[in-house]
Formats: sequence, structure tokens, C-alpha cells
Amino acid sequence: GAGSVTGENKPLYVVDGVPREDISYLNQDQIATIDVLKDASATALYGSRGANGVILVTTKTDGGDSYIPLTITSRREVSNEYFVETPQSIQSNNKSSTIVFKETKLNSAFEYQAVPLLSEHAFLIGKLGDWYKTDLLDGEANIYLENSYVGKSYINTEQFTDTLELSFGVDNNISVKREKLTDFSQSQFIGTNRKVTVAYKISIRNNKTYPVTAKITDQVPVSTIKEIQVETIDLTGGMLNNDTGEVNWELELKPNETIDLIIKYSVKYPKDKKVIID
Repeated sequence: GAGSVTGENKPLYVVDGVPREDISYLNQDQIATIDVLKDASATALYGSRGANGVILVTTKTDGGDSYIPLTITSRREVSNEYFVETPQSIQSNNKSSTIVFKETKLNSAFEYQAVPLLSEHAFLIGKLGDWYKTDLLDGEANIYLENSYVGKSYINTEQFTDTLELSFGVDNNISVKREKLTDFSQSQFIGTNRKVTVAYKISIRNNKTYPVTAKITDQVPVSTIKEIQVETIDLTGGMLNNDTGEVNWELELKPNETIDLIIKYSVKYPKDKKVIID
């Protein structure tokens, strides 16, 4: 018989209408129904391939997507090989064709990040969970947002975190401004020391029609010299890293909302010394 040439009597698997050699890639919770065809009913539908019986598997779907993989991945030490199993149609028009041969859905969250001390721009960052299950390789990636090409990013898989961050570039609908508050900045002499107080206001505005999450990062000076003392006066609830002086705010901005942050500190140092504070 057809199944006895190699000494095997394996049945034919058919997953969502597609013949398969193996169904080990399926999890039990992905299977909706299993039907078994034997004898004449199997060969009538699938010919000699169904001589050893046919197992019909119907998978659960989510929005019409089945669990039939478009590719099989072969993992190697420094590379992955992808074998395209699903037939593809390519037009003979002497033009390049783009074929989607693998799609993976990941849990993701979006956050805006800005460092007003360096740039008054807000960058949209996508945070992908469970990325290590996707067989990604290091390299340049094309980034699309809402079906529109927004630019390129770099995928770095050599990291020890559960979340992979990808930059989607600058979003001009999130306004960021940092300005020095001259009314709150002052300089005074205390004995043999000089004390300089500096204050800045950081304004973040959400010009979108939906709420967004934003992470704002700034910095206060850090002194490693005993004669120079830095005192933090106001951070508007920001989280301060005493070792680096980095200040972070996690914000939730409503549509068309503006949030103002104040960062104020003083530096005291011997008046015969020259210290650059700003």
C-alpha cells in the first residue's frame, strides 16, 4: 500500500483544509475539533495519501486567522532558516514582489519618552512582550504604524529583559518645552560660600484625541566633591536617582491636557571657586 513503502503507517493530517505531515506545532488549546476518516471515505477524498486514514483538525480562530504556520523555522547557532511551506503567487511582470511569509502577534504597550534637557521632542516607543519567542535576529527593521511606514529601527536581541523596545520616531502631536524660570533663580553669598538656586519648568502637552502615557527624564547636578553641595528643592513628584541625578516622571495625559513640571535645586560652593551649573 501507499503507506507501506517506508514501513510506516502514519495517517494523513489535514489542518483547516491543508494537508500536513505533522501537527506537533499545535497546542491542545488551539484545537477546536478532530474528525477521523477511514477506509473508502479517506481515499475518496485524498486518494492514496489517505490510505492509512485521515485526521481532520479544525483549529480555533481569532478574527479569521488559523494556526497553520506559513513557515517552518530551523534554528542554528548564529542564524535562522525559514522554509516557506504555503504556496505563493508571484506575478510575471518583471517587478519586485513583497510576500508576507510569517506574522506573529505580540503583547505590546506604547509610551512616549522625552529628555527635554537634550531635545524638546517626544519619541513614541513600542514595548513588545514575549519577544524572545519570535526567532528575531539582530538587525535593521522597517517600522509601520497604523499601516503607514514611519522609518527604520534597530532590533537588538542581545538584552536580558522580557520587553523589547522599538522606536517609532518623533510624534509632533506631543509638545515638550523646557525653560529656565528667572523669577525663581537666584545667587547669594553665605560667609565664604556662594549659593546658586536654579529652577526650570518642563511643559508637556497632549494634542491627540485620546490619552497617552509619557515618561519624562531630566537631571539635577551630582557632586563628588565635599566642598560642593547640591540640594534638591522641588521635583514635582519626580523620582530621583541620587547616584546619577536622573529624575523621571511617569505621566498620564488626557486629550488636549498640559502638565507642568518644576525642577528646582541649589548648589553651594566656595566663592573663590568657579563652578558651571547650567
